[in-house]
Amino acid sequence: MSWEVKIFHTSEPDFTLWKSYYDRLNQKGVYHSPEYIKVLEGHYQNDAELFVFGNEDNFIYYPYFKRSLDRLPFSERCDIDLTQYYDLVSSWYYGGPVVCLCDPEDKPDGSLVMDFLDSFHQYCQRSQIVSEFVRFDPNIRNYLCFQDNLPVKYNRETIYVDLTLSEEDIWAGYKGRCRTAIKKGKTYPVEVAVAQPSDFLRDFYIIYDSEMTRKNAPGHYLFSEKFLEDLINALQERVVLFAVTFEKKMIGGTICLIDKSGIAYDYLTATLPDYWKYQVNNLLFHKVILWCRKSGAHTYDFHGGRGSVEFFKASFSSSRRSFYVSEIIHDPTAYDLLVSAKQRFCGEGLSDFFPEYRAKDTN
Repeated sequence: MSWEVKIFHTSEPDFTLWKSYYDRLNQKGVYHSPEYIKVLEGHYQNDAELFVFGNEDNFIYYPYFKRSLDRLPFSERCDIDLTQYYDLVSSWYYGGPVVCLCDPEDKPDGSLVMDFLDSFHQYCQRSQIVSEFVRFDPNIRNYLCFQDNLPVKYNRETIYVDLTLSEEDIWAGYKGRCRTAIKKGKTYPVEVAVAQPSDFLRDFYIIYDSEMTRKNAPGHYLFSEKFLEDLINALQERVVLFAVTFEKKMIGGTICLIDKSGIAYDYLTATLPDYWKYQVNNLLFHKVILWCRKSGAHTYDFHGGRGSVEFFKASFSSSRRSFYVSEIIHDPTAYDLLVSAKQRFCGEGLSDFFPEYRAKDTN
């Protein structure tokens, strides 16, 4: 069968074609949308590309970010000219290639997937792309189409709340400690409400930024106020800001993304530590979950987490999905040179972070 390759960029006049491919997908999330990709591109200063492989009836849609390796701290002392080399990373939180079929009930043609992977690998080699890190989307489970042909591996569980349940059943699904905290939170002068960004975004940003600084958060969690403004302007009604006030003072909030398929996402959240004793976060997410349910969403995706974050999120639901990633090396020779260069110049040994030549807080 004859397949065609098309590559799009957000800066091109035919950005509408990128949008048209996204709109035709059988399954898609907000993190795959061109509007969201373009906002991330501006924030991370990494070029976004869309690789489309297939024909008008069946195709694979794959957006990603192309990162130059000349930003690596040892780039000027490496044995190769890193201004000519790149690596790829998919969208954040979720991404990866998505298969679109004219009949959603069909299974993907094996040749479509295999030929896509072969074509994309050749493109990466021609473009001097060293490696590729893929974050698959647990909601649409796009890893299933590629697990037989890529090094797909389990990363962690994500937590979600089934919003098709009744309010009573959602409440019953909370752990006892969560219900107790919510009841306690309601005894204090704490209010949770949908907020107008023009009134509360600045305050939310200050709280969020101070919290990330306090936690010494990884680089990909560090956002500017302009990024939040751009996100709201780009996604519009798909972004909802909830403000938490204590005696009319904003003390925290959360940004929720809602995609057109009916999935709501816990995107960014922050609360002033001095108010944690009032069980603010438990009350906040309880109100957000109920609001999303009434607004027609069928799923509230808490994403994943580690340690205390996972413990907190797990108190709202026992429902889980599996988050998978894929670590792909397109140029083994260059990859090994980069890893050796990092070890020589940075004095670091091998790690389980991929790609090994980057730091954990790399965008």
